[in-house]
Amino acid sequence: MTNPTEEDEIWVTRDVATYFRVNPKTVNRWVKVRKLKPAFVTPTGMFRFRKSQIVQGGES
Repeated sequence: MTNPTEEDEIWVTRDVATYFRVNPKTVNRWVKVRKLKPAFVTPTGMFRFRKSQIVQGGES
């Protein structure tokens, strides 16, 4: 198995919030209003994001 590149790194809501310098609740609101799209949602409802998507302009 190969190591994932830094670009493929999966971020949790807190990581995205830190990147944008906002509260994690703000990131959840952005997902709710479709300003951000998570890479996937865990079975427990937690959002996961690809670092490359966020860094390249996740707010589009």
